[in-house]
Amino acid sequence: MHFYLRIALTVFFTIVLVLTCVGISVTLVAFEPINLRLANIAHSDRTPEELAAYQNIIIEVLKYVTTLPVEEAGAIEIDAEDLAILRQWSFFENELCHLTDVRILLGRVIFMTYIMSVILLLTITFLRDKPFVRHSLLAAGISCLALPVIGGIFIFFFFDPTFVFFHEVFFPQGNWSFPQDTLIISTFPGHYWQMAGLLWMAFFLIGGCILTALSRFCGKMHAWSVTND
Repeated sequence: MHFYLRIALTVFFTIVLVLTCVGISVTLVAFEPINLRLANIAHSDRTPEELAAYQNIIIEVLKYVTTLPVEEAGAIEIDAEDLAILRQWSFFENELCHLTDVRILLGRVIFMTYIMSVILLLTITFLRDKPFVRHSLLAAGISCLALPVIGGIFIFFFFDPTFVFFHEVFFPQGNWSFPQDTLIISTFPGHYWQMAGLLWMAFFLIGGCILTALSRFCGKMHAWSVTND
């Protein structure tokens, strides 16, 4: 019975670690400075005035979609001058509906990531000498090193079908495909999301390295405690 309980704990803790690593990676990609840098690359062929307008829109969208479930989401306020510079209309109703779907999903992911990060930090701190913690850290670390490689290949070489599959899974309600001349596509073109996806995989990979290192550290701490006992 004790053996099966340890296996169950290891599997459960491994899954939570991987999910937390995914959430932290998503949260990092959603940071404003990172998105503004992505905007600089994605809109490098634009004039400085157009780039500044896109950056202003991205800042407004980010403030909206990263709203946590416990917070009240304000409206997306797009400056008319920025729209005039870009020769664009503001977001249409279906675009705003999709951004609301993104806010609900992303807000929940970020909120749960905060909670799971605190729980995992306390667990690793106070139960680091337990075998299931070391084994879970190692298993999660290996998973987080392998999955980004696979994900990176699909994002880099098969971006379009990967993008469609992602939206069909996480936004099954539809309403996420828009004409090329809409503001949401103009602001966030395909290569913007391709770079964001690759960056997500890179953060995920770093997380795998950290988890593997933590596993080795906990193993050394356990060996040290056994030696001293």
